[in-house]
Amino acid sequence: MRIRRFAPLLTSLLTSVILMEETDAAIITFNYNVNQAIPDGSALGLSDTRTVITAYDQIQSVKVSIQVTGGMAGDYYVQLIGGSKNSVLMNRVGRTSTNSLGYSDSGFNVQFSDDAASGDVHTYRTTLFGNETTPLAGELGGVWAPDGRTTDPDAVLAADPRTSLLSNFTGMDPNGQWSLFLADMEGGDVGTLVSWQLEFDVVPEPRAAVLCLLATGIWLFRRPR
Repeated sequence: MRIRRFAPLLTSLLTSVILMEETDAAIITFNYNVNQAIPDGSALGLSDTRTVITAYDQIQSVKVSIQVTGGMAGDYYVQLIGGSKNSVLMNRVGRTSTNSLGYSDSGFNVQFSDDAASGDVHTYRTTLFGNETTPLAGELGGVWAPDGRTTDPDAVLAADPRTSLLSNFTGMDPNGQWSLFLADMEGGDVGTLVSWQLEFDVVPEPRAAVLCLLATGIWLFRRPR
């Protein structure tokens, strides 16, 4: 009888909890200006490390935006590192069994997202032009899926498996140190890391109002008649 008596109220409370949780936005971004040259022709590269502090403790997904001027796109190896996890964002894009140098386009200003409609950044010329030889008129832009290839940059090919994506960070705590590493593997053109951005989609903590609603429902159900 008690369950039947309070069923409408409990249903209303549960609906309120679901609606409140669904509307609780949990996208947070961090922007970093760097403006540092990337060592030319050096695997030692440039590493920019930042400390992230949030009120959240679990990542649902990560997106990364990077702006680099100069250099050749096919020279770059770019990796995001967070805690014990990492994702290979670029690994000598355009490098294939018939093109050991990769793409010659200069600079890029892109966002990396696993679910990018444009697909794999490693073969962006094929996506944009239907071939591997047509150069860009300017820097690469847009949203692209990470390269993900963990093969040595001196040996990587388009046919290699993509196993190091941004989904590697799913479920981990966003708080702590995050590093963006870039290496220019071929000499001749100096590039500059202008800026980068981290965007986290995080699991929201239960809000106080939600907890109060749940507590109210439990109290009404259990109170003496």
